[in-house]
Amino acid sequence: MLASTVMRINSRRTPPAAGRRTATRSTASTTRVRPVEGADPRKRRPRGPAASWLLLTAAMACAGPADPELVERFRVACGRLAAEAAAAGEEVLTGSDGWLFAVDEAAALGAAAPRAGTAVAAIASAAERLRRDGIELIVAPVPPKGIVYPDRLAPDLDVPIPVRRLDATLQAVYDDLRAQGVRLVDLTPAFLRDRFHHEGPLYCRQDSHWSGVGCVVA
Repeated sequence: MLASTVMRINSRRTPPAAGRRTATRSTASTTRVRPVEGADPRKRRPRGPAASWLLLTAAMACAGPADPELVERFRVACGRLAAEAAAAGEEVLTGSDGWLFAVDEAAALGAAAPRAGTAVAAIASAAERLRRDGIELIVAPVPPKGIVYPDRLAPDLDVPIPVRRLDATLQAVYDDLRAQGVRLVDLTPAFLRDRFHHEGPLYCRQDSHWSGVGCVVA
């Protein structure tokens, strides 16, 4: 079930006394900030959490491809964590700060090569049948939680921030789908860009579902 989130910033304002010039008092200090003459009050710069989120968003947008060595180390770490959990009969991995991840997802991320040949063929076949009926199939794969928050899944790797794409095997699957003529929307860049969203994480910390914020970003 999709949840919608309305983003708003609440601010306290004290009505100015009669005959006095208006001024805005910062809640973080006692400094008075007077409006600049001729400035449009509707074009104020965001402050607080919203400003921090915008700065981080800009940084994420500039993130390039991940170091191939880091991609491989992350893949190996995912495979190891999944194998250890499976050997202990666990279905859930505990990451840092109480974040939980599905063992099946970690195992898929730890695979040495994509195992989606059958799925790619089935999706391409379905897309072709729909196309003959005048319907275009658009596939939007859900980004794995561990790809968006690898620092929570494998904190020992010391993943650098901003996080770059570590899902080389999944990107290969996406390329195969596109080569088969399937239209695909890759949500991963948007999720990596907004992983520090000022309203909270894009995934629930203790399950694999999107949060309300994640639904809005998608």
